[in-house]
Amino acid sequence: MLDKYGLGDLKTKHVALWTDSDYKNILNACKKENVSPQLPLLFNPSNIQRLLEKSHCRRCGLCCGWGPNPLPDGPGVFLFDTELKLLSQHSNYSWKQLKKKTMSHESMPHARYLPFPCIFHLKDKCQVYEARPFACRTYPLSNYLLNGKYYIAVNVQCEYGSDIYRAALSEFSANRAANMGIPYES
Repeated sequence: MLDKYGLGDLKTKHVALWTDSDYKNILNACKKENVSPQLPLLFNPSNIQRLLEKSHCRRCGLCCGWGPNPLPDGPGVFLFDTELKLLSQHSNYSWKQLKKKTMSHESMPHARYLPFPCIFHLKDKCQVYEARPFACRTYPLSNYLLNGKYYIAVNVQCEYGSDIYRAALSEFSANRAANMGIPYES
């Protein structure tokens, strides 16, 4: 992907040496390709919380499917039946009604997909914010599996995700620059 956008030099350029232009170009390339860049951080509660605190949600609704679909080929938001039941308790839908509005997960019998656009995002607001599923609570972060462990990927389509990704790279840059003897100013 980097070569396609004239960014092949970033493959060998240490992140500690990236310029503002490099950051903008990589984010633009990821957005155009609808790619969630991966971070070398385990997908665990402390890393999730630390990253989510690096910026704030602008409530643009992109994650709810009201802009470009966050997963164009995906079936919707992944959730467990327990989350679906909680949503029914915090909405005007019964559990049976919600079950009909969702798609079953092919390999996990107790998991479902809530299709986009989300039925709970009304009037530019999440109607079930306090009971929203885990996938919504952790957005724009998601996980990817590598060598038997789950790591963090960041959806950079929204400003929140772009901020988080840039802050994470800056943090890696500062830490690695110190280890490499590269001068760093905070």
